[in-house]
Amino acid sequence: MTEWIYFSVLLFVALIVGVVSFSFGFFRHNIQKIFPHISGFSVFTGILIFFLSQLIVFPFLLYLFLLIFPMKTTIDMRGWFGVMGITFASSLTLIYFYTLPRIVRDEILWRWWGKRHGRMENMLFGMGAWFVAFPFVIVSVNLVKMIFDQFFTIPNIQQLPVQDLMRVRHNQPLFTSLAFCIVVIVPIVEELLFRGMLQTWLRKSLRWKWSVAVTSVIFASLHLSPDHGMRNVEFFTGIFVLSLFLGYLYEKQGALWTPIGLHIAFNGMSTLMLTLEIS
Repeated sequence: MTEWIYFSVLLFVALIVGVVSFSFGFFRHNIQKIFPHISGFSVFTGILIFFLSQLIVFPFLLYLFLLIFPMKTTIDMRGWFGVMGITFASSLTLIYFYTLPRIVRDEILWRWWGKRHGRMENMLFGMGAWFVAFPFVIVSVNLVKMIFDQFFTIPNIQQLPVQDLMRVRHNQPLFTSLAFCIVVIVPIVEELLFRGMLQTWLRKSLRWKWSVAVTSVIFASLHLSPDHGMRNVEFFTGIFVLSLFLGYLYEKQGALWTPIGLHIAFNGMSTLMLTLEIS
C-alpha cells in the first residue's frame, strides 16, 4: 500500500512537471527533414569499436600483461583496470570519429537549426532538462518494479556501474576517477555513437520519432546484463525513457551538446545521490 502511495506522489509530480514544461514550450520544436551522409557501416563500426575494445580487446591485452608480469589482483586494481578500459575504449572511439569525413562529423554535431545556439547554451539546456526527464524515468521504473514485485520475488540488484562504484568507495582517488568516467567520458562517447551517429543514420529512412524510438530500444538493450536477471526489465524501462528524452532533445535543439548535457546531468545526479547514500 505504501508503495502505491509513493508511486501516486511520483506520478502527480511527473504530471505537474509535464504540464509546466509543456506550457513553457519544452515540447515545441522545429524539426526538419535531413539528408545524412553517414553510412550504416560507419555507424556500426563505431559502436563495435567502443564495445568490443572495452569488453574484449582491453581485457585480452590485460590478460597478456598479467601473463608476462604475474601479480595478485585486488579489488582496487580491478577498479583501476575498469577506469583504464573505459578510457581505452573511449579514446579509440573518438579517434575513429575524427577519421570520418568532415561533412559527416559536422552533421553529427549540428543540425542547421541548432547553430542559432552556442555550444554551452545547448549543453546547459540539456542539463536543465534533467528536471523534466527525471520524474518520468522514476515513475516508469517504479511502475514496472511494482508490477513485477506482485508476481515475482526479485533480489534488489543495482546496475553494474553502481556496483563498481560501491566496491571502490573506500578508495577516494579510484572512486573519483571511476565517477568521472561514468559522469563525463561515457555520456560524451555514448551520445556521439547513439544520438550522433545511429539516430542520424536512421533518419535517412525513418521519421524523426521512429528514429528516436529505434535508437532508444538499441541503446537500452546494450545496457542490459545477465547479472541483472529479471531486473533487466526495470533497467531497460528507465534507460529507454531517458533515451527518448535524449533523442528528442537532439532533434529539437539540433545539437549533440544538448543530449550530452542531459546525459551528464543524469549520471552526475545519480552518482551524487549514491555518494550521499554511502557517506
